[in-house]
Formats: sequence, C-alpha cells, structure tokens
Amino acid sequence: MFTKTLLLALFAALATLSAVQACSDNKDFTWTYTFNGKEFTQHCSFLSIGNADALDRRRNNHCPKPDVKSNCKKSCDNCGSSEPTCADDTRYTFSFRFNGKIHTRNCSFLITEHRRSRFCPTVKKHCRKSCDNCQAANPCSDDSTFTFTPDGRKGGAVNCKWLVDAKTSDRNAKRQADNCYAYVGKSLLRVRDSCKKSCSVCTSSTSTSNLGDNFVSAQDKE
Repeated sequence: MFTKTLLLALFAALATLSAVQACSDNKDFTWTYTFNGKEFTQHCSFLSIGNADALDRRRNNHCPKPDVKSNCKKSCDNCGSSEPTCADDTRYTFSFRFNGKIHTRNCSFLITEHRRSRFCPTVKKHCRKSCDNCQAANPCSDDSTFTFTPDGRKGGAVNCKWLVDAKTSDRNAKRQADNCYAYVGKSLLRVRDSCKKSCSVCTSSTSTSNLGDNFVSAQDKE
C-alpha cells in the first residue's frame, strides 16, 4: 500500500514538473528586429522584465510572431490552455490622478463597485477577473463599445472603425499612425489596446511591428 501511494505521488510530481517545463521560456532563443536601420537582438526576458506598460507594448508587438510565441511560452502567456483563463494580469498596473497626485495601482485595487465602475472600462482587458470580464472573446477584434477623441478633431469622439473608413488607404494609414499608440485621456490605455483589428496589432506584419518597435525604443531607450 505504501509503495503504491509513493508511486502515485511520484507520478503526480513528474506530471507537475512536466507541466511547468512545458510552460517556460526557451533561454537559448533569440530573435532580431530592425529599428532605424539597426538590428536589435532580444531574449524572452525582454518580454517579462520592465514596467507593466512597456511589457504590454512589447508582448503586443512581438508575441504574435510564431517563433517568439512558441519559444517564449511563459512570457507570452502561451501555455496551451484550451480555455481562456479568467484571471487578472498580476504584472499589470494602471495610473490615475487624484488630489493632484499620480497614483499607481494593480488589479487588486478594484475591490469596490465605485472603483470598478470608474476604472474597468479602461482596464478590463487586463483585470478580467476583478472587472468580471471573463467571457470568451476574439483576441483580434475591436471593442465595439470603445470611443476616443483624436487630437485636433472637431467632430468629437469616434469609434475604432474611424481608423479604417477614410476614402483612401493613405489617410487610413495616417489615422492609424497618429492615433493607435496615443493614450486615452489620462489613463495608460492606448487606442490600439481596444482597436486591435483596426490598428493591425493582431498580426506580425512588418509595418505594425516596426511602428511598435519605434515607439518602445523611443520610450524605453531599448
């Protein structure tokens, strides 16, 4: 009986170890991208070390690339679950101004209905559990409820469709370049976080990836 119990415990431990190993980053993997005519080589740690806002941009820019996604499983949250996990992103933080000061909080701050009603519209994609946002969703789609006001526009707020419904492709490209990486109000949410499809952040296309890398490099000096 003791031997059987010991074997069962051993098998369980091996299964747990296998699962942990399966959901880990390949420490030997690197990938290269070009910015301003120069090549940069990164490891998976580039996607897991840094402030939450920078990490969010980096993952959106690089994790859709098949080789990065398959080698940086842990950093890209690509651990093979068939069902989306309904949990808060423990690495995510958001900032807001109160009484003239900037405060930074994580999802655990959203414990009251007042706070949820104020912040969840902008942080619900990261604080899924706290904001009761656990329904399955197309990862490459626009948020149909989201609106923003482009700088200098006199016509008021627009939705994501505005980014792609200009009369020419050049005008659409300009709208996307001018707005997709802009912050929404005083939050840390960017237009591209809610307009994933219209901002083309769901693919590893060259134009999108380069735009993201330029922005990260300008902000993080990396």
